[in-house]
Amino acid sequence: MVTWMLHGTGPQSHQHDHANGQSVAGFFLPSLDTGRGRGHSYVAESDGILHGVAVWAPPGTTVFDERTGVLLGAAMLEHLGPPAVERITALGNLCRAHHPDRMPHFYLFLIGVEPRGQGWGAPLMAPVLQRCDLDGLGAYLESSNARNHEFYRRHGFDVIWQARPADDGPIMTGMWRDPR
Repeated sequence: MVTWMLHGTGPQSHQHDHANGQSVAGFFLPSLDTGRGRGHSYVAESDGILHGVAVWAPPGTTVFDERTGVLLGAAMLEHLGPPAVERITALGNLCRAHHPDRMPHFYLFLIGVEPRGQGWGAPLMAPVLQRCDLDGLGAYLESSNARNHEFYRRHGFDVIWQARPADDGPIMTGMWRDPR
């Protein structure tokens, strides 16, 4: 999804390292700052090495309020440029249109781990999923990577919708988890 957000289809391979740095400054850092402000950012680290992060929005809130939305928009425009902002806007519109309102829930806005498959993802999700179960709250996420769906299913999530933000965009999958 990051490649599509930054370049649309067919990015040049020599742009990859530069694109990763731009996506960190233009999207991921502002998103992490917002999550920290809401008190629901979690990190996985070992021996001082960061292996993963998750940003959750609690029930009744949006990920970005007006102030943080403006800051994110400015960072995206500066670091990613207008075409990327258009693609990210299309993605945001798609996700907002499908965001469920069936019951109060935590929303997993962002999760990423490196390296994959080393067990870093589950601890990033556990605190919020435990709270959801204790408080009778649902949990919701969107995924652009079908390889991650089985991981989410193991944590109780089921697919509730799939769509593309644009003809050349990634297939986005909305997944819901009832409290256990």
